[in-house]
Parts: sequence; structure tokens; C-alpha cells
Amino acid sequence: MEGDKGDAAECEMAETYGFEHSEEDERDEDDVDIENQYYGSKELVASDASEALSGFREVVRLGGDKSDWGFKALKQIVKLQLKLRNYESVRSSYREMLSYIKSADPRNLHKVIVKIFELVSTSGEIALLQELFDTTHDALKHTNIDRLWFKTNPALKIQYAHSHNSSMAQLPRLPTELLVKVVAGLELDDEL
Repeated sequence: MEGDKGDAAECEMAETYGFEHSEEDERDEDDVDIENQYYGSKELVASDASEALSGFREVVRLGGDKSDWGFKALKQIVKLQLKLRNYESVRSSYREMLSYIKSADPRNLHKVIVKIFELVSTSGEIALLQELFDTTHDALKHTNIDRLWFKTNPALKIQYAHSHNSSMAQLPRLPTELLVKVVAGLELDDEL
């Protein structure tokens, strides 16, 4: 009964002062809930990794279709899974994170991708680094974000890592791809 009185009082106050609740207000409340879930999960990273992962997964779920919070949560999931050396989960979560390419801020996307490449390259997991590079390259190739493709290109890191692990034969095919991309860009400039 008391809930009914509260609702009635809110309606009366809204009528008196001309306030109306809108869908935007509800969305703002949802954003606050998602933000709280994100930061609560981030606080758990050091003390309870499993609970933090669950919390970040909940942020992705609550965020709906390709939200900024979902992207941030997936970034944290990938970083935490790297720390836990759960490389299979890193692969799938990273692919899921890349599905946010079109909705994420390109500057933030660049920083996140580079940071993840740095973390993987320091882990010594060269095969994982190569796979994430290929996955990123494929995802960016289907967008019109050439600048991001160049900025996130980890060719030097991969080549450096390969050279220090005596696997020179496995150096990526990137120089050829890079040359093709540059030449294609130059041809476009000539047409303009």
C-alpha cells in the first residue's frame, strides 16, 4: 500500500511542478546501473577475478547492442583473461570486442587494441599475438577506418617478438599488405 502512496505522491508532484518522466530518464537510470556494475567489477579484479569476469559479462549483457560500456567491459575481460592465461577465452572475447568497431570511438579503439597487443607481446604468446593481429586486420579491413588500420598495425612488435624467439621464418606477411594499402591510397590521391 505504501508503494501506491509513493507513486501517487510522485504523480501529484509531477503534475504540480510540470515534471514528466520520460524514456530518456529511464535510459539515464539504466546507464547509471551499468556504470555502477562496471566500476564495481573493476574493483573486484585484484581480489576476485572470477566475480569480476561475471560482473563484466553482466555489463555487456545490460549494455545491449554495442554500447560503450559493453566495449569497455570486454576490454577488461580480455585483459583479465590474459592475466589468468586463459588464452582460448581471450580469443573469443577479443573477437566479440572487435564486433564493437563501428560503434566505438576510434581513438579509444586504437588505444585499447594497442594496449592488448602490448600485453600479449609481453606474455611471450607469439601464436596468440599473430592470431589477434590477423583477427584485427580482418575486422578493420571490412571498415572504412584505414587510419585505424595503420595506427593499430602491430607489425614491428610481431616482427620484434619473432626475431627474439628465433622464428624469423614465421614473420607475418604484413610488409606486402602494408605496401598494397599504401599504393592503393596513393592511387586514390592521384584520382582526386
